[in-house]
Amino acid sequence: MSANLKVNYEYLIPHLDKRKKQLYLKNRGCLSARDVVGTMLSNNLTLKETAEAYDLPVAAVEEAWDYYQENRPLVDEEVAQERNAAGLE
Repeated sequence: MSANLKVNYEYLIPHLDKRKKQLYLKNRGCLSARDVVGTMLSNNLTLKETAEAYDLPVAAVEEAWDYYQENRPLVDEEVAQERNAAGLE
């Protein structure tokens, strides 16, 4: 499955591990766009509240949200694979 990757993200970058297909926040280690969106959804947070929780610009959270919406099947598939590998499913 290929991602519908936007060419010029300001806050998102590929992971150094090329097996990981989803994008991650620049200068934030292993913080993925999915992690940010998951926190926002599971805690019913606004974009601003999520940005404050992660000490990110609101624009970075908006970009993570847009990326997730555009690439949801890819991201959800990778999350399921990670959970399966960890014995959680």
